[in-house]
Amino acid sequence: MTQLTDDWYLIETAPDAFLEPVNLANENLNWIPACVPGTVAQSMENSKLWSLNERFDFDSQDYWYKTKFSIIDTAQQQSILLYFEGLATLCDVWLNGQNVLKSDNMFLSHQVDISHIAQVENTLYLCFRSLAKALSQRRARPRWKTRLVDQQQLRWFRTSLIGRIPGWTPPIAPVGPWRAISLCEPLAPQNISLKTALKGTAGVVEFSCDFHHANEKEISAALSVGGVEVKLDLETTADGSRVFGEISINDVELWQPHTRGLPRLYPVSLCVKRSNETISHEFAPIGFKKVNVDRARNGFSLCINDTEIFCRGACWTINDIVSLVGDYHSLEQTLILMKNAGANMIRLGGTMIYEQDDFYRLCDKLGIMVWQDFMFANMDYPIDDDEFNSSIKSEVCQHLSRLQKHICITIYCGNSEIEQQAAMLGMPSEAWSNDFFRLQLPKLCTEYHPGIPYVPSAPSGGDFPFHTDAGISHYYGVGAYQRSVSEVRQHDVKFTSECLGFSNIPVAQTRNRIIGKQLPVIHHPIWKERVPRDTGTGWDFEDIRDHYLEECFSMNPVQLRSYDNEKYLALSEIVSGEMMSQVYAEWRSQHSHCAGALVWFLKDFWPGAGWGIIDSHGLPKAAYYYLKRSWQPINICITNESLNGLHAHVTNETREDFTGVVEITLLNEFSVGIVNKRVELSVTQGATDLIKLDQVLGIFHDATYAYRFGPSKHFVVAARLEDKAACEVGTAFYFPNRALPRIEEKVDLEAILTQCKGGSYILELSCEKFLYAVNIEMPGFTPDENYFHLMPGVSKLVKTYRNNGASGRVKGYISALNMREDAKIKVSPG
Repeated sequence: MTQLTDDWYLIETAPDAFLEPVNLANENLNWIPACVPGTVAQSMENSKLWSLNERFDFDSQDYWYKTKFSIIDTAQQQSILLYFEGLATLCDVWLNGQNVLKSDNMFLSHQVDISHIAQVENTLYLCFRSLAKALSQRRARPRWKTRLVDQQQLRWFRTSLIGRIPGWTPPIAPVGPWRAISLCEPLAPQNISLKTALKGTAGVVEFSCDFHHANEKEISAALSVGGVEVKLDLETTADGSRVFGEISINDVELWQPHTRGLPRLYPVSLCVKRSNETISHEFAPIGFKKVNVDRARNGFSLCINDTEIFCRGACWTINDIVSLVGDYHSLEQTLILMKNAGANMIRLGGTMIYEQDDFYRLCDKLGIMVWQDFMFANMDYPIDDDEFNSSIKSEVCQHLSRLQKHICITIYCGNSEIEQQAAMLGMPSEAWSNDFFRLQLPKLCTEYHPGIPYVPSAPSGGDFPFHTDAGISHYYGVGAYQRSVSEVRQHDVKFTSECLGFSNIPVAQTRNRIIGKQLPVIHHPIWKERVPRDTGTGWDFEDIRDHYLEECFSMNPVQLRSYDNEKYLALSEIVSGEMMSQVYAEWRSQHSHCAGALVWFLKDFWPGAGWGIIDSHGLPKAAYYYLKRSWQPINICITNESLNGLHAHVTNETREDFTGVVEITLLNEFSVGIVNKRVELSVTQGATDLIKLDQVLGIFHDATYAYRFGPSKHFVVAARLEDKAACEVGTAFYFPNRALPRIEEKVDLEAILTQCKGGSYILELSCEKFLYAVNIEMPGFTPDENYFHLMPGVSKLVKTYRNNGASGRVKGYISALNMREDAKIKVSPG
């Protein structure tokens, strides 16, 4: 493919002001440089005609794009194909004055044979028509209405809901040639099908592709997978030739989620010969895995290669809200952050977009499983309309053909919250879904990507779709519904494909980018605009966070932010992470039936206190670090069993048995140890062991402070998990009182930073006092760990990395919620 990326220009016009390119010829129009692939917003931002802080309705206007390109020796080419990978949304295309394409589906790619009109010098025009104007036309009403979007008629148009959901997406509707426009080269493979399967211990690849205007007698082709090569068969098609064949690899190594093993991949290439010409095509590496779903006891548990996997991670938004693509390094770094956090699954929800190929390739490589929604959400789609049904079937088939190549794809989901939306509006059960999601879509998934489970909707599976104790749920019990952690076991979540949505405060440097250093920040209009909310409610998710701040710390959030905004922000940064970690402790405990939980939003759309655990600049928030400690394959957590004391749960998800020691310590408010006990344990692979702390302690300490026979003698219960070499593997803490530790006026904190080979740094921290929520602030650096509790007398090593593009002198400070003053980091000369 030769991408047409240069010399594009763009103008904005009133809807239908110009119907054809010829109408533009005599007009004095202000064309601006355009990014292709890209969006109107991206081009306007680059020309300083719009910014993220400005509101503009991109659906209200028409947009014309134009470019010129050359084709050498057009007469010698049997076939010249122009390929459009994505046009958002209502688009007319003209080449050399002739209308060659009309598109009304953002998610469809188009291939146009331009052989009959191509010239040496060519002019290409694209016009993206106003979606707002199209939405104003009268159409049949839905059976029920959604509150997610303002315009009910969006159900008729195949476009992303990003930018069109007023409650929680930036008002940046995607318009323009958001995917590549390319000229297909001779002998470029088309309609590629690459299916993998397991037959016993062998990995089998079934392959086919087309070559336009290529005679089968002229060409030969061979497929190579992991060094094994096979010659492909050929047959004649209506417009060329098709090659096809099957290849088998004996004793194949299986792809594993990274929390369980190695994500083994095999290189794939296609060698095509014609006359004296040989062309090699490299495809993305492929893998082999087996996927099953265990639905016993109303559950939903994914088994990968016959091993049950606890799926944890988050829901993907987008790499860059303006361009819909962003740069590769940012995408890679975000997914690496996710992997390093111990997450093994990411969900692409139905309100977003089908992602770029690089996204899936990275997930293949990193061992991250993908839950893939089709792009349908919350609306009563007109599936009985023949034209609409034909369009969505083509869309689905195209994306299944593309996604079948990626081993990371682990589950397909028909839509997001359609069943829930209908049920919550009081519709009868027969109106919750339709034949497309129940029958047509699963059949297509089986045909194009066999072996991958399908679910019709998320949530679904219970008596009502939104019930949490059966099938797949969207869990906001702790969160929007303001339930306490003590109810989590009662909610009995089996698998939640989105959960724990909190307005997570970003780090200080991102806060300063939003509105400068003005205080109080949370009442600034720009700040409040970016706090997520559900349409039609009288509260936002900052109110939810405030509810749990009061529950956790017994402080009135309104009074606190009114008189001590700095402390309010510090507590708000950690409270959402604290709540999430407590819920995951329940879900990963031996008591739980939960087999998976995906946090609602990995990354924010734009700078602000969004749902993301990583901000829009790629910097981890406090919640990220709390979850990182909860998501590790070898993990320790503590659950409150009320009158029955505390339980520690040690999970080992690796493929080897784990042997180590759990150290239990009770400290009083002055950081003095009351009791310290150590217990050896061995946890077999894939198991969770339970330790009853009262049994380990030996005598009654009222660890949960449930009996309350007097003032609590201990302030914190700490559990430290060590391996055989006495290295720390994980920690867990329980605070029996709803209060912060006493403020330490003077803290003898040692913070020494040493540079290592490769450019990273090691920060060594030690203190004789217990420190609560230690925060490492090093401008231009990202630490491996942060917002952790530091035990007295324990030396902790934290690796830090310089951020991409960051430079300057190394400096930083350490703070904690019970330190009066910050401590400066000392840089070691060695």
